Amino acid sequence: MVGAVAPTWSSFTIPGGGSVAVNFIVNVPGATAPGVYQNPATVTYDDPTRTVAGQTVTPGGVYQGGGVVLGSNYAAASTTVEDVTVRTPLVVAKSFAPTSISTNGVSVLSVVITNPNSIAVSGVTLTDNYP
Repeated sequence: MVGAVAPTWSSFTIPGGGSVAVNFIVNVPGATAPGVYQNPATVTYDDPTRTVAGQTVTPGGVYQGGGVVLGSNYAAASTTVEDVTVRTPLVVAKSFAPTSISTNGVSVLSVVITNPNSIAVSGVTLTDNYP
């Protein structure tokens, strides 16, 4: 499912009173615009009243044989626990002062890391490979 924008899992058998947990890693492309992204999810399953193979139902729907399917699909707007907030990247600027020196001269390298976001960023590390 690498690169999938709507991954799908199937063929679960969930016993009465049971559950299935699906965990996966999401890689957010660098070109993703900053913002809050919600992650809705839906479930469908074989209609136990079906008369033809392939008939499915979804929570809140109607069984083929009649009657309302109990439950509901996940409403992304109902909570923020599944939200992913993409923040503006940190900005790194480097400068030398003075910018030109003689052999055995001294110049000071300044590295400034700016966080343009409204929340703190912790665990920041810096590696600067010199030529």
